[in-house]
Amino acid sequence: MTALYYSIWPSLGVVALYDEADGGGDLLDPTAARHAPAYDPDGNLDKIKFHSSLDPLEVQFDEDATIDHDAITAAAGSTFTVEANGTLTFISAVSDELLFEHDLGVIPDFVVKIGTSALNGSPIQTESDGRGRYAVAYATTTQIRLKLWASTTGSDIASVSIDYSVLVFHAPRDADGNYLEQFDPATGILKLGFDRYSTDRRYLQTAPDGDTFAITRGKTIAAANGAMKFFAADGSTFEPTPAGRKMRLTTTSSFGASMAYNGSDAAPTILQVQAP
Repeated sequence: MTALYYSIWPSLGVVALYDEADGGGDLLDPTAARHAPAYDPDGNLDKIKFHSSLDPLEVQFDEDATIDHDAITAAAGSTFTVEANGTLTFISAVSDELLFEHDLGVIPDFVVKIGTSALNGSPIQTESDGRGRYAVAYATTTQIRLKLWASTTGSDIASVSIDYSVLVFHAPRDADGNYLEQFDPATGILKLGFDRYSTDRRYLQTAPDGDTFAITRGKTIAAANGAMKFFAADGSTFEPTPAGRKMRLTTTSSFGASMAYNGSDAAPTILQVQAP
């Protein structure tokens, strides 16, 4: 049975909670193989529950934003057609929207989510004929923004109002103070790793319950047969090229096999997290 260690190692300058690594060694030796997660956290991330030298993803800003996305007009003229669904134009940029002004002067780590799923470049509005609106979040030194694309057919994409949530994370804190572990019984606050972590701050963390949202842990876009398939954190998928779509060179006939996605990529696993 693998041992779980909570260790304070002054010689390493770290506090860590981790599963024992292979290799054994002296239980009291911080350089023993069993304690590799303490002295080599990057090489043992799968065993670490907490490590004071890693970025704990402290929440600096937690903001909501609602964007009213304009309608997108139907495509006009394309060689990619389906008899019942009109033309399809792959994917073109349509707008760039401000989500949140952070003014930190640096590009921060962040997460944007819709409902209970992190946004990962996935569709945010779809129709069965291949119409879709897609969003990718990005950061500048002052803002969190959305870049929007669309796949359009012979029908309009309707306007839509979408609620977004933005978590912007604090840069990892520098060591401060003289204690690797410090507990104040008057306030109930525990500080670890020279105040790099403190229980009176909010952090992104894995949790089995609470107000959680999903982050994907693998491929979110697949390609096969020249077509794409999108995987969202909520488990949904979307294929912009509907089954049966073929090449048409005239107004009366189409030819060839279906141009739709025909791969076998599986949806990625997800990780439920929260920032309590």
